[in-house]
Amino acid sequence: MAAIKATIKQSLPITLTQAHTFAKEGSIKIQSLVEKSLHQIQSRENLNSFVNVRSQEELYREAEQSQERYDSGKPLSSIDGLPIAIKDNIFVKDMECTASSNILKGFRAPIDATVIKRLKAKGALIVGKTNMDEFGMGSLGMYGYDEKKIIKNPINEEYFAGGSSAGSAAAVRAEQALASLGTDTGGSVSYPAHCCGLYSLKPSYGRLSRFGQILYSSSNDVIGPMARTTDDLHSLFSIMEGEDVNDSNCINFQTISKIRNKERLSESRVEGSLKGVRVGIVQEFDIEELDGRNRNMQEELKKLLKDRGAELVDVSLPLVKYALPFYFTLVPSEASSNLSRYDGLKYGHQFDFNASQSSAQGKTKTELFDYIERVRSEAFGINVKRRVILGNFLLSSRFEDFNEKVIDAQKIRRLIIEEYCSVFEKGNIDMIISPVVIGERPPKISDVIGQSEKKNPVYEYKMDYYTAYPNATGTPAITIPVQEADQRYGEFPTSFKIQGCFGEDYHLLRIAKQIEKALKEAKMNFQ
Repeated sequence: MAAIKATIKQSLPITLTQAHTFAKEGSIKIQSLVEKSLHQIQSRENLNSFVNVRSQEELYREAEQSQERYDSGKPLSSIDGLPIAIKDNIFVKDMECTASSNILKGFRAPIDATVIKRLKAKGALIVGKTNMDEFGMGSLGMYGYDEKKIIKNPINEEYFAGGSSAGSAAAVRAEQALASLGTDTGGSVSYPAHCCGLYSLKPSYGRLSRFGQILYSSSNDVIGPMARTTDDLHSLFSIMEGEDVNDSNCINFQTISKIRNKERLSESRVEGSLKGVRVGIVQEFDIEELDGRNRNMQEELKKLLKDRGAELVDVSLPLVKYALPFYFTLVPSEASSNLSRYDGLKYGHQFDFNASQSSAQGKTKTELFDYIERVRSEAFGINVKRRVILGNFLLSSRFEDFNEKVIDAQKIRRLIIEEYCSVFEKGNIDMIISPVVIGERPPKISDVIGQSEKKNPVYEYKMDYYTAYPNATGTPAITIPVQEADQRYGEFPTSFKIQGCFGEDYHLLRIAKQIEKALKEAKMNFQ
């Protein structure tokens, strides 16, 4: 990257809301925000957060156009001209999908994803594409296109930044972008936000279009934003959400008949209050493996919410324990089906189909089956191979009834959803709270790399106990960073998750804003 010629002012805003306000007032120029992003990307490239960055010329040209709109008093939106980073498995036209998988090497997106179109239409400035675990399969940001380029945590580079949307989270924490987009299958937005001290939104299934996303698990995948405040999440979500004819699962929620309160589906700038908010305390979330820090934080949160007028209601969700077995049955099965299209015949990783080969049988030509096998063997990483093989096994005719395990998983999902909806409706619950993950801080890179007992995939699978549940139910969840007032655990914050009723994303965002305000007053917020 060419050297950045401008002097970077450390006082530049670090949130979308601040940047938009200052740009409207004329106290900052859009180009200075772009310069800061490029400077941070260059100076902290060892984080491995980005895989593709747009050229300075393109970014400066768009910044100049945005500045003209601000100067005339007509910015397109609250994100006009503001730098945003995009996870590599979301299409940005003419940009390579380098980190999604080596099997896509050289492939350039022919279109913008729907969410990117909507962001661009409102003036957002796409800085570049961020690093990730291959096809979104991983919890630590260590299974990328280049296993040597582990994504490091900007808070402390000796630690992981989470996964699989690790690059998007690291980019925001390192001030390389003001906000970012990730994708979430079972915590891939929530967990990186937790590790990097960010707010994140995993929206209701069908709220944001996935047209232009490289899918991992079709019935679980969602796109979600990460930022430093709930206001920023709200701004991004309100721009991206809405029906899309290119995604049959992305619908107009106002047309759904079985919704308990349609007023909660719509955007509203009414501040609201925590008074009278009914908070479900799920007894099944208090598991033996939960560490002392997160257990204590849950108790502090209960007290904080109660002091602000919220009503705490004990609830039981016995089927929570089946969310992980469901997840690791259905998700690998859908992944093996989705990834079957990558064969190296039309694009991506290829070699000469007619290349001569010697073998014990004396064959001279590569057969089609052998070609595809070689392409996939060479290009897929170890974590993708594990999940594809598991998915193929679960879909195989080995079982008495074809697909019986997948069908059982779908039945379990239906029971989980029915139980969840029943608890919310009968108890008139607004949200439930839970930890995001087990552990006082993110894993240390040196503690995982090279230690086979900790690289065992089961070690990572257990990390999804809390994060897989919202994807199983298809309901919205917001990650909120928090730090003890005395900072006794050092530099890393922890976080908690609030989860709402299906479709009530805006209602959950309104509650999250009040919680953010309460945390600031209690000096427990982290920004």
